[in-house]
Amino acid sequence: MSLVRRYCPKFRVLIIGKANAGKTTILQKVCNTTENPTAVDTTGRRMSLSLLRPSAGRGQHDIEQGYVFGGRDDFVFHDSRGFEAGTAAELERAKAFIRKRSSFSHIKNRLHAVWYCIPSDTPRLLLEDETSFFEECRKGNVPVVAIFTKFDYRHKEAMAQLIEGGMDRPAARLAAPARAKEDFEAKYISRLYNRPYPPQNHVYVYDMHLPMTNCDQLIRATVDSLSDLSLKQLFVSTQRNRIHLYVGYSIEQ
Repeated sequence: MSLVRRYCPKFRVLIIGKANAGKTTILQKVCNTTENPTAVDTTGRRMSLSLLRPSAGRGQHDIEQGYVFGGRDDFVFHDSRGFEAGTAAELERAKAFIRKRSSFSHIKNRLHAVWYCIPSDTPRLLLEDETSFFEECRKGNVPVVAIFTKFDYRHKEAMAQLIEGGMDRPAARLAAPARAKEDFEAKYISRLYNRPYPPQNHVYVYDMHLPMTNCDQLIRATVDSLSDLSLKQLFVSTQRNRIHLYVGYSIEQ
């Protein structure tokens, strides 16, 4: 695995999502830090910008600019701000970025995965602007994991329905997560996977404000989505702090 890191020291991820989709929190959990990301230019030089913050303006930004977290030299993240209805510019920038990064000959310069964040705390979900990314072929076969963020909203909704149906509150609280996932998948998931070029995997994240919450599901989904063994090994090597995942994958191999 050290040989893989020698040729490709950083795993490169494009994270896509609208403002307040929870992107920064997800990256912090993945990197096991509470620090804000630091921007780096195309040469890896650190800058003082932090465009991933939800308070940032909606003006055009440079998707080529990467983000790193202090103490973590094994990840570099790129940010796309999501695709608003009626505007195609950001979608085209993301597609162009994927095409460009897929064409590089050296693996260290390529894009290795896409994390597509879709907030689930709204009754109107998977509209055209959110599914347009999955309508066209993405060059390079970069794996995409759809992340349904803020799934707490769905848990609360399911709990209220269970209580309304006669279940007592403690039992409803325990049953709500499974009920929320079941209802959500019945209503939305086929709509996503019936697109011409669907994601390779999807996960639900919730309770991200709690310090003990992790992103193990996202880590596993990403590993499972990677078909290239070298990239799979590289990604797993970034998870040495998650010893149960790191050792588990090593045993499987």
